[in-house]
Amino acid sequence: MIRETFELGAYARWIYGSGRQQSFAGSCAAASRLVSLMARRPRADIARIMAAPALLTPTLWQGERDGDGFVDLPLLMRTASHQGCVTAGPAAIAADLRSVLGGWRQAEFRINTPVPESSLNAGFCPTRIEKRLCLGGRRRARPAAIMAVIDDGIAFAHRDLQGSDGRSRLACLWLQGADASCEETEHTVLVGRELLGADIQASIDSAAGDEDRLYAAIGSERGVFSGGTTRRFGTHGSHVLGTAGGQPQSRKGGERALDDLALIAVQLPAPTTIDTTGLGKDFFVLSAFHYIFDRADRLARLHGLASLPLVINFSYGFSGGPHDGTDLLERAINALVKDRNKLAPTHLVMPAGNDFESRLFGEISTEMLRARSLNETAGFAVPWRLQPADRTPNYLEIWLPEGADFGKMNLALRDPAGRIVLDQRPGSLRASRHVDLAIGTSAPFGQVSFEICPSRTGTARRRIVIALAPTAKDHPAHAAAASGLWRLELTKLTGILACGPIACRIQRDINPFGYAVGARQSYFDDPAHGGDPRRPSRTGPGAFVQRYGTINGLATHDEVTVVGGYVGETLRPAFYSSAAEVAMPEMALAGVHCVARSETNPAVLGVIGAGTRSGSVFRLSGTSTAAPQVARAMASAYLDGGGAPKDGSLPGLLNSHWRPFVGGSIPDYDDDQARARLGAGYLV
Repeated sequence: MIRETFELGAYARWIYGSGRQQSFAGSCAAASRLVSLMARRPRADIARIMAAPALLTPTLWQGERDGDGFVDLPLLMRTASHQGCVTAGPAAIAADLRSVLGGWRQAEFRINTPVPESSLNAGFCPTRIEKRLCLGGRRRARPAAIMAVIDDGIAFAHRDLQGSDGRSRLACLWLQGADASCEETEHTVLVGRELLGADIQASIDSAAGDEDRLYAAIGSERGVFSGGTTRRFGTHGSHVLGTAGGQPQSRKGGERALDDLALIAVQLPAPTTIDTTGLGKDFFVLSAFHYIFDRADRLARLHGLASLPLVINFSYGFSGGPHDGTDLLERAINALVKDRNKLAPTHLVMPAGNDFESRLFGEISTEMLRARSLNETAGFAVPWRLQPADRTPNYLEIWLPEGADFGKMNLALRDPAGRIVLDQRPGSLRASRHVDLAIGTSAPFGQVSFEICPSRTGTARRRIVIALAPTAKDHPAHAAAASGLWRLELTKLTGILACGPIACRIQRDINPFGYAVGARQSYFDDPAHGGDPRRPSRTGPGAFVQRYGTINGLATHDEVTVVGGYVGETLRPAFYSSAAEVAMPEMALAGVHCVARSETNPAVLGVIGAGTRSGSVFRLSGTSTAAPQVARAMASAYLDGGGAPKDGSLPGLLNSHWRPFVGGSIPDYDDDQARARLGAGYLV
């Protein structure tokens, strides 16, 4: 039985509708009336938006903006329903959107997760930060540059974040997921808590070395959004921040002090880390960038400077998305970084991703079909395997090429038992927006959405999003999807493949470091997939699963430095380090620019970084550990008293840390493959 319901975005409709009981992001603040979202609106509408009683805006950077007249805004919307936004459901949220947003097109906003009422600062006023900074924001050492990190589990009391004088170099810290402080009367952030350098230092002094007591007193992770990560020996954020801006008390010979490198950090709420699809990130991530840019400018003025160079490390991402720079959040970040670069050097550093061997990307092309003795009419059955005992939803995105319409395409979805649970005939795809999947009168176990998305050229790009419930139930009343091999049969593809290949992308579904949510990654299970990852030759024409093109879906624009990982002492790429397409029309987009060490050597995995307590270290693998090494080297270019480097290119910024790759220097790789996976050089 198929049920069709009211339209919202695919992911938002799932977590607020059929999948609300299975989605962590949708259930963590079910009683709250606050819904987070991101919207793109004309700049002239900002005053109206800020005056709307149902809309709340966080700190917004007031710097120079581009000339297109539009701005991307992070917003909170208070829904009319007193039941809570999750309980109220998609129709009620859609009605509130129509009432508050006044006829905006679906492509101009994206609904995110609910936000707990306990984190809201009702008395928030963005201008109050001026007074607080004057009282406790000025550092003894005049900064030459700023390093900003957006991550989870920020160990802000760690000794490595102190200067030579023993005082914290962390100038501003936004704990987005913390409960609003009852002790503060002049709130300077919309949600959570903000700590300035003086606040952090006072906490360190009063704790007298007991960092357990310090973090408990601050309450950085209490409440509905708590993750408890700083109670662990190490976190993703402690490692990344320590690598990017930490100053070990016992520095190696020749390593300079970082007293003139100020630090800004934003600790994301736990759900933004736990939900690896990127669904709930828009509001919090975009707010984080606005906060960092605003505080960086204010810190510069506090020290009598017009501006300061800024390096931002953001070691997050997702595997889905269009991968052409047009994702809404990606586009917003790109615009902000581009605008600040007009005022001062601004560098965004992100990881390439860890999905080279994850089998999350497949491609249907005319060449692939012919190599398998198939044709466009017969099409292809996408083989999607769901693992048993998976306690999190699974998502598959089908991206049609630009300019292609659903046209006469036929779509059928078969479960592991071979039953057809969805059969969309030619012509019906245009009318269907969201389709619930259910058997008989049982609760829906999945959802299929047909959407129109923006593209780089301005022509519409269609996508299909399939959401399936976890294969393991947390409650007898919850629906579950069957584990095993699902097949999405796409036929009558002649008109579509004439425009280009169809991209199939599975969203990453893993247990993030520090969290155990019972996730088990689904993947494409194609018998034609093979090859030795140690000898990653280009896949043959009959391959559906692709290794190249697996790059971080949030890092495919032209205002980011993308960093992959290599194995120390070998210069070979880490087996997981994602790659761009081998032959790209524009290498400035969706490319890996360089690599840094993410594995010490073939025998010793990971690289050492700071733990959550002073003096503690641990090893962590992944391109998330490579990116902050490059960010640190970039910031160092501004710390030698000479101002901005004369050569602003990546080799010029990294200077003595940079080594270029020479053609033919990487065994088993031709030059195009090496460039797609390793970039132009590596960090030593």
